[in-house]
Amino acid sequence: MVDAATFRFPDMNYRSPPALAYQVWFGGGQVALYSASKCQLDHTHGLNELVFASLQSLQLDKLFSCLSTCGLPILGITAYQLTDELTGRRVPLFMAWQDAEYWWGAKQAHDRWNMVSHGAEVASQTRLADLADRIACAVDECQTHLQNLCKAYAVQLGAQDAETWELPSRCFSDSHSQAVYPAIHSFFWQLAVLRDLLAEFAAEHIFGHDGIATYKGLLDKLKRDSTPDPDLTAKLRAAGDAGGWISVFTSYRNLFTHAASLRSVQGVHHTYQDTRTLYARSVPQLYYPLPRDPELLVRQRSSGSAARTPTIPIEPTEPNRSHEPDALEYLATTFDRFVQLAIALSLRSPVEPQMPTLTDGDIIEFKEI
Repeated sequence: MVDAATFRFPDMNYRSPPALAYQVWFGGGQVALYSASKCQLDHTHGLNELVFASLQSLQLDKLFSCLSTCGLPILGITAYQLTDELTGRRVPLFMAWQDAEYWWGAKQAHDRWNMVSHGAEVASQTRLADLADRIACAVDECQTHLQNLCKAYAVQLGAQDAETWELPSRCFSDSHSQAVYPAIHSFFWQLAVLRDLLAEFAAEHIFGHDGIATYKGLLDKLKRDSTPDPDLTAKLRAAGDAGGWISVFTSYRNLFTHAASLRSVQGVHHTYQDTRTLYARSVPQLYYPLPRDPELLVRQRSSGSAARTPTIPIEPTEPNRSHEPDALEYLATTFDRFVQLAIALSLRSPVEPQMPTLTDGDIIEFKEI
C-alpha cells in the first residue's frame, strides 16, 4: 500500500497551470474569461460577448482564490495554453474544479491511476494495469461530460434576450434544451461506469473478492461476509444504503436509463431560470430540477402507474432547489465525491505506482521506404 504522504508529483502545476487565458465555468451557465496579459477577468451571462462585470488588475496568483469567494460555484476551468487553442485549431485543457487540497482533483485522480497502471505493467500484473487504465480513462471522460454539460447550459443562457436576464424567475422553452437533456443523461451514464470500476478494484485488490464488476455486487458481498477493512466497508455501505449518496445517484441513473428521461419525468419541455448572487449582484442562472424521489419514480414507471396521458396538458410548477437539485450542480458534486473516492482507493494499490518515463529505447526510428 502506498503512503499518502509520499504519493505526490514532482511538478504538475496543480495550483495554477500556466496559460494565456482561462475560461471559468460556473453553475447555472455563468461564464468568466481571464486574460493573463491584461490581468482582467470578464463575466458574461453564458457564452456571449456582453460583459456585465469586469475585475481589472487581477494578478494570476490571486485569480483562483478570488473566484472561490465570488458567490458562484466553480465547476471547471479551461486553460488556453497555446495560441492555436485560442483560435480553435487545438483543443484546450479542461479541468474539473474541486475545492479541496488540490483544486484539480480529477486531474490528480487521472494521473494517479495512470501511475498505478504503469506500475502494475512493470510488475507484470496485466489485469490490474488494465483496470487502473480504465479507471483513469473513466475519470478523464467524466471531465469531458462535465465540460459538455457546462457548455450546454452556457450556450442556452447566453442565447436569451438581455431583458430576460433581469427577471427574478421564469419558465421558458427553446430548442437549446435538446442539447442539455442528452448531456445530463450521458453524464449519469459515465459516472456509473466510474462507480463500477472503482468497486471492481476495491472488491479484488482490497477485499479479495474475484469476479465482482459492479458496485451493487460489491455491496451485496460486503453485507454478507466479514471484511478485512471494516472502516472502508462502513463508508461504502453507508454510501449505498437508502439515502446514501451513491444510492441516490444510482436511483437517478436507473430512472433515466431504464424508466424515463428527465424531460418525460418533468412532463414538460421547460427550462427554469432564477437568480444567484455574484459580487453582491443578482445574476441569472439556469435550473434543470431533478425529481425529489427517483427510487419511487422508478417503481411507478416500472409498474406503469406513472404513465401520462398525452391529451392532458401539463402546467409547469415552480420547483424547489432544496428538494429538487439542479442537474448540473448535482452531477458536478457527485463527480467530486467519486474523485475523492478514486484518490483514496489509488493509495491502496498493491503495487508501487510509477511515473511513466521515456528512454532512448522507447523511441522508434522511422525510416523512409
